[in-house]
Amino acid sequence: MARRFPTRGISKDRVYTIKMAARTIGVSEQTFRQWPKDGLRLILDKRPYLVRGADLIDFLKKREKANKVPTGKGQFYCMTCKAPRDLSEGSVAYKATTAMTGRLSGLCAVCGGKLGQFCNAAKSSDFMAGDAAPPSAGSQA
Repeated sequence: MARRFPTRGISKDRVYTIKMAARTIGVSEQTFRQWPKDGLRLILDKRPYLVRGADLIDFLKKREKANKVPTGKGQFYCMTCKAPRDLSEGSVAYKATTAMTGRLSGLCAVCGGKLGQFCNAAKSSDFMAGDAAPPSAGSQA
């Protein structure tokens, strides 16, 4: 899975050299120079080559969207299988991180790898058996 790059430090109204743009998003110049092959538009009229901030933001957002894998209801993304999978029966656990949210974890039904995702405490009961539901948001554990 490809890395996600921050776009908040990029101004869409500005023009960047390859060196400045690479430093702004935290990649090496060599990595950045490979991106035009993947669809990043550069201004090649004269040197140094330039990239418009708006083009860079669009490229990074399209790249991130292309890497997303949709999961069905009740499914998790398995990092071992690299696909959306169902939890194996009885392997789900909920650990509260705040009063309203927590982390669901379990095992993949296909490969036995670890699965996990953050969710709302109220929605976690959809994944769990009736007696293993987490405490309500108002109660303290």
